[in-house]
Amino acid sequence: MLPRHPLRDPFLSRLDEHLRRDLAVPAGARLHAAFSGGLDSTALLVSLAALAPVRGYKVQAVHVHHGLQDEADDWVAVARQTAASLGVALQVSHWEGALAAGESEEAAAREARYRLLEAEVGAGDWLMTAHQADDQAETVVLFLTRGAGLDGLSGIERCRPFGAGRLARPLLPFRRAELAAFAKRCGLASVKDPSNRDRRFARVRVREEVLPCLTEAVGSQVSPAVARSADLLQDAREVLEGVAARRVDELGRPGPPPVLDAAGLAGLNPAEGRLVLREALRRAGQALPERDQLERARRLAARIEAAGSVAWSGGGVQRRGGELVLRIGDEGR
Repeated sequence: MLPRHPLRDPFLSRLDEHLRRDLAVPAGARLHAAFSGGLDSTALLVSLAALAPVRGYKVQAVHVHHGLQDEADDWVAVARQTAASLGVALQVSHWEGALAAGESEEAAAREARYRLLEAEVGAGDWLMTAHQADDQAETVVLFLTRGAGLDGLSGIERCRPFGAGRLARPLLPFRRAELAAFAKRCGLASVKDPSNRDRRFARVRVREEVLPCLTEAVGSQVSPAVARSADLLQDAREVLEGVAARRVDELGRPGPPPVLDAAGLAGLNPAEGRLVLREALRRAGQALPERDQLERARRLAARIEAAGSVAWSGGGVQRRGGELVLRIGDEGR
C-alpha cells in the first residue's frame, strides 16, 4: 500500500516540500490525522504514514463517530482496518450531542468534530485535516454569495493555532482528482458519505452545479484559480491582522471592560479604524457586527455618531469621555 520510496513519488514529494517549507512542520512532530475513511482523509493518512519514516513524524489517526448516518459503524470498521494496515494507532471519538434549536445538522456535526479533535491535540502537536483545493473553491464561492469580507473570501485557513497545538490543511494545494489518482496508485479503499451528494446542502449544489457551470464558461482551471486567490488573500489577511493587532496594543487599555482610546481610534483613516475596532472586539470575545454597525461604532469614537452607544446582538460599544468602552450584549445599550 505505501510507496517504497516516498520521495520519488511525485505527489508525496510535493506534499513533503509543502509540509516543510510552507507549513513549517518540524521533523519528529506528532501528527493527528482527522480520518473519516473517505477518499481525501484516506489519502492524507496514507501520505503522512509514508512520510513518517523519512521525517520522523509520529502519526495517529482520529476518527469521529457522529452517528448521523446508518453506515457510521461500518465506517469505524473500515477506519480500523486501514489504520491497522498502515501500522498507525487509531483513536475513535463519539459525539453523543443533540442539535440546538434552529441549528443545522451539518454545523452541529462540524463543531462537535473539532471539539473532539481538539481534545486529542497536546502541546506541540499538529492536527491535520484533508481539505483540498476543490473544497477551498466551494468555500470561497459560498462566502462570496453571502457578501463576505476578507475573513470569508480567504477561505479555509492553511494553518492556525488549535488548542495546545496547531491545525494545518496540508492538502489545500492539491485537487480532488490528484488525491484520487494517488489513492488508485496505492490501491486504497475508502468509504462514501451520502451527505456529499445530498443536494439539500448548498455546498453540494455549488460543487455539482455552480463550479461546473463556471468551468464550462471560462475554462477548466476555475477551482485552482479560486483556491489560489484564497491563498493570496490569506497572505493579505495575515499582514492586516498584524497591523490591527499592533494598533490595538497601542490604543487599548486593560479592562474590565476593555476600552480603546477614542481620539486615537478616530485619528485613523476609516478603513483602518474599522479594522482595528474589529480586532479589539474579537479580543474582547464579542460577536462581530455587520459593517454598518462597525462604522457607527467607529463614528461614535469620532463623535460623529449622535448616540452615546451602539449595540448589536452579542456586543456593543459605549462612549465614555475619551474612551470607547467595549461592552457585552445588552450592556452596550
